[in-house]
Amino acid sequence: MMSPESLQASLIGSKHASLPDLAHDHHSSHTNQTGAAIKIAIHELNFWYGSNHALKNINLNIFDRGITALIGPSGCGKTTLLRTLNRVYEIYPDQRASGQVTIDGRNILDPAIDLTALRTHIGMTFQKPNPFPMTIFENIAFGIRLHHHLSRAELHGRVEKALHGAALWQEVKDILNHPARALSGGQQQRLCIARAIALDPDILLFDEPCSALDPISSAQVEDLLSHLGRQYCVVIITHNMQQAARVSDHVAFMYLGELVEFGTSEQIFVNPRDPRTNAYVTGRFG
Repeated sequence: MMSPESLQASLIGSKHASLPDLAHDHHSSHTNQTGAAIKIAIHELNFWYGSNHALKNINLNIFDRGITALIGPSGCGKTTLLRTLNRVYEIYPDQRASGQVTIDGRNILDPAIDLTALRTHIGMTFQKPNPFPMTIFENIAFGIRLHHHLSRAELHGRVEKALHGAALWQEVKDILNHPARALSGGQQQRLCIARAIALDPDILLFDEPCSALDPISSAQVEDLLSHLGRQYCVVIITHNMQQAARVSDHVAFMYLGELVEFGTSEQIFVNPRDPRTNAYVTGRFG
């Protein structure tokens, strides 16, 4: 199993990557009925772990400049779906996907897609904070250096901008040369978010970003997510229904590898159409 640090490094990518077919723009030409731009269009997506059919005919539109929460009991396919969006499953053997995941008009499941370039457009943060064994500054600067040849002043500016974007600058501006792993858990998670946004992605993926945090740190990350949702296409996995209701604009409920229901957060939590959704969000199973 690849370590979290190695996995994160693989997602940061290579300085030689380019992906001209994916427009680096936070807006899409496709919209839903309310005018919200569709950033990710998923059509007939299936996924297998060996012979285990983990995702079954998923059809889902994910909107730009908003937060979509994936909810459902453990093992329902949430994390698998999230990891198809940047094809991180390619790191592991005997895993495959079929169907279409279209971002800005290009099917990213196309074998011709440059995966390194794809992942510069899609930042990902995991359940447990996983800062690199470097200083706070170097955690952010590492990925930037791979992709850009900047002067020292420009690099410092990019690092500061990322830390501001993750609401962490004021807390670390005087200790940038300290080890990142000396930070608190909540600070480490926001550092990982800063590392993700430092490359100016279009899409941010969060796999239970608050599950390992205390309530105060969780509230800080939730506030940050609400801010990021106004700038990026954000997809978050959470088992916390109150959190999903607080931070998300849309919710997708999954069960046994299938997408059961998708709608606005208000509709899913107040007036779900499917009885399985209603049973889950009211705590009758899960």
